[in-house]
Amino acid sequence: MKINIKKEYDIFSLSRKIGTIVKTPIIIYLNGNLGIGKTTFAKGFIKSFGYNNLINSPTFSIIKEYSKNDSFLPIYHFDFYRIKSLRELKLIGINDYASKKCIILMEWAEKGENILPKSDIIINFIQNKIYRKIFLYGNTRKGKNIILKLS
Repeated sequence: MKINIKKEYDIFSLSRKIGTIVKTPIIIYLNGNLGIGKTTFAKGFIKSFGYNNLINSPTFSIIKEYSKNDSFLPIYHFDFYRIKSLRELKLIGINDYASKKCIILMEWAEKGENILPKSDIIINFIQNKIYRKIFLYGNTRKGKNIILKLS
């Protein structure tokens, strides 16, 4: 599915809409250049679950956990921008998170495609002169069903 976005708020709205559809453990890859909207997407997605505290990029901490008194599955938000090698990803224990009943958002997932757990949805952000193109791919049956519900 391809969506053209003109305003940053539209990314936020799209992610909130996806968040209202997602109710089970899922892994979402967020790929694209610096400043393209990956963290904006994550903020809207996390807020769709009723989380109202500060949400910011885990660029320096690499991972942030969001949860709200058992009212939704824990959400792990990863940012691999600063990761220099696959060895670093292994040290984080990335596959341990994937074995939990949780929701995982991974920014810069393309840096670790060979060792990261398989995603249910891949979202690629591409900048055009006029707007951003967002490509959503269902990578599993669950991911494909979510994208179908967006249509």
